[in-house]
This record gives sequence, C-alpha cells and structure tokens, in this order.
Amino acid sequence: MSQHAFGLFAGTAVNDMSPVVATATTYGHAATSYAIVVKLTRTLLIIPISLALAALTPRLERRAALPGSTGQNNKSGTHTVASRPRIRIGRLVPPFLIGFLIVAAANTVGLIPGGLHPTLSQVSIFLITVALSAVGLSTDLAGLRRAGHRPLVLGAALWIVVSLTSLGLQHLTGTL
Repeated sequence: MSQHAFGLFAGTAVNDMSPVVATATTYGHAATSYAIVVKLTRTLLIIPISLALAALTPRLERRAALPGSTGQNNKSGTHTVASRPRIRIGRLVPPFLIGFLIVAAANTVGLIPGGLHPTLSQVSIFLITVALSAVGLSTDLAGLRRAGHRPLVLGAALWIVVSLTSLGLQHLTGTL
C-alpha cells in the first residue's frame, strides 16, 4: 500500500485516535499525517451528530411520554406541554475536540512556529506511546478470562468487517 492508502486505511479502520497514530506511525510519516487528518475528520463529525441527536431526543421523549400527541391534562383538566430541557453544548462535545479546534486554529493563524512542528510531533508520538502502554498495563487479564472467548471473537469479527469495508471503499474509489 502507498503511504496515502495506508493512512486512509488506518484513519478509517482503527477506532481510537491513539491507536490510529501508533498504527500509522509504524508505516511512515506521510501515512501518519494522512491518518490523523482522516481520523480527526471522522471525530469532528461527532459534533453535528451530537447536536442533531440532542435536538431530536427531547422531542422523541416528550412524544413517548405523553398520552396524546402534544401534551397531558393536569388535575384541573387544562392541557400542559412538557417543558423543553436546556441543551448544554459543553456536555455534548468532548473537550478534546474543542481543544483540537483551538490548537488547529492557533496553528492556522501562525501562533505555533513552524520550527516547533517536528519537536511537537515527536512529543505527541511519545505521549501516545505512554498512553497506549498505560492502557495495556491496566488490562484486567482475569476479567478477560472471566468474559470468555465470545467478546474476543466478536471484536475480531468486527475488526475484519471494518477493515474489509475500508479497503473495499478504497478499491471502489480508486485510492488503493
């Protein structure tokens, strides 16, 4: 695979940001850069999806809770409409996405000097390695044994489906 194709594969087929970077880094710098952009694009799509679901969910909950179509009768026989809960955007959007947007904007306007980019890249790879090591070291092996083989088989099957889907879409679009 080319650096571009592997970066696209890693960015679409690997679930979390840290493993995306770790996976793509083993393939090359260009693959890493492309994988990060692809994964962050996927991650940023959480924002409009979260906002749409936040707007839709209270409406659906009110509709399900009410015996009629728009409200209930209270004890006096008058018709009431359920109050609309306030949507808190800060709770809907993960803080790391907000941080990413701030840092991306700062880089775009030139607040982060270009000479720092290689150093920051190396620091980020080191920190991701530390984070992944911490995840691995905190794995509950006894819990894995208690869970049995079924979750592992499901995970492997999903990994195969996602990988084949990513590679298939690349093949269909001519990027592979």
